[in-house]
Order: sequence, then structure tokens, then C-alpha cells
Amino acid sequence: MNPLRVRAVHKGASTDITADEIWITLSNGIEFVLRNDAYGSLGAHIPCTPDNDEFAVFVVRPGASNVLVLNAERHACKSQRDSGG
Repeated sequence: MNPLRVRAVHKGASTDITADEIWITLSNGIEFVLRNDAYGSLGAHIPCTPDNDEFAVFVVRPGASNVLVLNAERHACKSQRDSGG
């Protein structure tokens, strides 16, 4: 599998890197990772463990015909007691 090629730009200065994974932290503190797969697609994953009190989900909104707005938000995990189980 070919690595991802990334151009990061900060204050007008760009840096080109190759990476197997790209970890991104949003301004709300939610972290997700981008990985390419064997078919050339880019997968986005929010790490989570079963003992977390909350989980994050992606929020995807359309923009222009060639724009996708990607964000994430947190939600509390319900316990069995909260759900009546």
C-alpha cells in the first residue's frame, strides 16, 4: 500500500510529508486518524475504548459540489441502568 502524501500549510509556509496515518485534533479536542486502504480510499476513524464515558461521532455536511465539511461531536454513553436494562 502506498503511503499518503500530505502538504501541511501553516501561515503560508508548506511542508510536504509522506505518512501511513494522519492524526488530526479538532478545535473541540476530538482526535481522529486518516488511513488509506488497499483500494485507494481514505478512511477516517475516531479511536474509542469500551470503558469510555462518552463516544464521538462524525458530523458530515455537504458544502459546494466539491466540498465536504467534516466535524465530530461527543455523546454520553448510556449505562444499562439508564436504558432500563
